[in-house]
Amino acid sequence: MKVIPSIFFILFLVFLVSCDKKSSSKFSGQKAIQQQIQALVSNADQDTLSFSQKKILLDSAITLSQKIGNNDLLLEASANKTVLYIYESPDSAKVYIDQLEKLALQTESFNYQGYAASLTGDYYYGKSEFDRAYFNYNRSNTFYLNDRDSLRVGYNLLRMSAIHWYSSDYAGSEEVATEALKYLKSTKDTAYLSQSYNQIGIIYYENKNYEKAIEFYNKALELTKDSLAIIVLENNIASAYIDSGDEQGALKKLDSLLTSSVLDRHLDEKALVLYNIGRARFKINKHDGLSELQQALRINDSLEIINQKIENYLLIAEFFENTDRQKAISLVKKAVQLSRVSKGIDDELSGLKKLINLTDGEEAKKYSLEYLRLNDSITNVRTNAKNQFAKIKYDYSQELEQNLSLKAKTAENKLVIEKQKTTNTLLLSAFLLTAALIVFLYYILKGRHKREKLEEAYKVETRIAAKIHDELANDVYNTIAYTEHTDFSIPDNRVKLLDSLEDVYSRTRNISKENSGIDTGENYTAILKNMLGEYQLNARKIILAGIDSIHWNTVEESKKIVIYRILQELMVNMKKHSKASLVMVRFEFINRTIKIQYSDNGVGISDEKTIFRNGLKNAESRIKTVEGTITFDSNDSGGLKVMISCPV
Repeated sequence: MKVIPSIFFILFLVFLVSCDKKSSSKFSGQKAIQQQIQALVSNADQDTLSFSQKKILLDSAITLSQKIGNNDLLLEASANKTVLYIYESPDSAKVYIDQLEKLALQTESFNYQGYAASLTGDYYYGKSEFDRAYFNYNRSNTFYLNDRDSLRVGYNLLRMSAIHWYSSDYAGSEEVATEALKYLKSTKDTAYLSQSYNQIGIIYYENKNYEKAIEFYNKALELTKDSLAIIVLENNIASAYIDSGDEQGALKKLDSLLTSSVLDRHLDEKALVLYNIGRARFKINKHDGLSELQQALRINDSLEIINQKIENYLLIAEFFENTDRQKAISLVKKAVQLSRVSKGIDDELSGLKKLINLTDGEEAKKYSLEYLRLNDSITNVRTNAKNQFAKIKYDYSQELEQNLSLKAKTAENKLVIEKQKTTNTLLLSAFLLTAALIVFLYYILKGRHKREKLEEAYKVETRIAAKIHDELANDVYNTIAYTEHTDFSIPDNRVKLLDSLEDVYSRTRNISKENSGIDTGENYTAILKNMLGEYQLNARKIILAGIDSIHWNTVEESKKIVIYRILQELMVNMKKHSKASLVMVRFEFINRTIKIQYSDNGVGISDEKTIFRNGLKNAESRIKTVEGTITFDSNDSGGLKVMISCPV
């Protein structure tokens, strides 16, 4: 039977779609149109058609499905179009996946919601975004389990198992692949069941259990008739033979595979067969197999298959270890570099191990340190991978549980929706009133805070003005008067003037320090010590105890500022009024509270007026802002004791 050329067939089908009602009446109603749509979808699956030709057929099927309002056919055509984009134009596929999911939600189709989630997983899997892929495969299974679709559940689990494997979590991969096997055994689809056996075989192979690996490869082989799948599985078996020491058995299989014409259409698999032939021959005789390995490398290089290139480089390097060490080192370095690009930790470890043996001195030491660092981290990587995917499953199960709970509550709410209208109106009014009150209070508090800041600034300015007037003005005036009537040709007069100016400068600097900003960071302890130490003179000793026992980095910034200022007030008061020769400041941390005890042997204080006059009232105001306390104690024998308590 002759085949109609593809383009004429497409034009014919599109012509049928575009016919007017009069032409359509020739078909027996809805059933004929449905058959027409099914024909469009079915023929779009032909391998001989181009991407654009397939798209024309599927777009026509979608248009006609929308026209007759058949959601089942519309979902099928839309799903096929989405799959087409995933394989032919993956960068544009996400738009069509989202459209399919939206349509599935609108039509309340669990099956196609699951399919859309699975296709989303395929999309991210192709982009190597394994976290997102894993999440969507897991999400898809919640729909398929509800729809009792074991085949699709098995497919998603196989993909999830592969993600575990790519993340070097071989135990997790085996666990999920075994779960997939449980679902796939209940179906009649041997292709996916074969894949699951192959996946488990690969896991056993990675764990160096070659006997078990061969057992599962053979199970997979029994279930497949696809020529390419047979070559893949036979190659896997041969690889296990090589690693278990049966190189001759492996070569017998591999030489027969190499004659297959299927490999001419699948060069990636041909490269794997050539690699294993080269590997087997090299194990038998260290001088054989180079030609096959170089052929495999050329194919992998042209196809940009990074993982296979790494293995090619590492094995070819072994040929030159004794004859051309620099070439061997160069090949291994290429393998290590590629393994870092592909994030293949096991390959990188193999490369580093070879570089340690091929190099000497500092270079060998450098590779040894890299090897140790990476080897230590690989356990964490695998543990993190396992925990990461477990968390994805847990988080989604929690989200699903919340969604189901919300849906149940929504269903209940529909029964009483009319009764709640009045309640909702009242709640809305209360909410608006509350919101208005909050806004009102916010602005009142904001204004009060602003006034308090202005008052504080005014107090600071007043205090600075008083200090300048009381402490500096007269001295400056006297100095000016002294310069007007003094003969500075006399050395003693010049010295007296310089002493006077230095005293004025010292007073000015002290006023500046007392009112400057405070560094509350890492240097706070040193700054606090420095401030307290500045008041020490030959005739006055300052003793500090326990200041280093306080973990200042855990104390809030505002509290550190308050403590600093209060102690500064006490020291200034002591310097001006107490005539003390000994001052003790003790710091303690008790029950999450900083306790500071100040004591001196000065004249003490007599009443609250003195406290206010000496500036100590400011200390009381400050400590209250951080919910602390301060008490003053003075006795007839002289001296002052102050207890400061500041909760942390």
